[in-house]
Amino acid sequence: MSYLRFGLIVAGGDWPVGSVGVLSARSGDLLGVIAYYPAWRQYVFEGKPATVWSAECLIDLTRKLNEMNAERATRLVTRRRERQGAAS
Repeated sequence: MSYLRFGLIVAGGDWPVGSVGVLSARSGDLLGVIAYYPAWRQYVFEGKPATVWSAECLIDLTRKLNEMNAERATRLVTRRRERQGAAS
């Protein structure tokens, strides 16, 4: 059972559009945000202050980060192949 929900942030605010809110499945409280971090070329998690995480929640969070980073890598490979095909 996951204690987390993930929801797309469309309004931006303090985070870039396309960021993902990490919410408590029970209360709906925002626990932090997953956003793309250009310096590291990957999605990272920024937790809200004073949040406490169990090992199970960290595993769920890591799984989501890995999924988002893998999807991004796939998109990049696809774009490169399309550009190479168009240049031929």
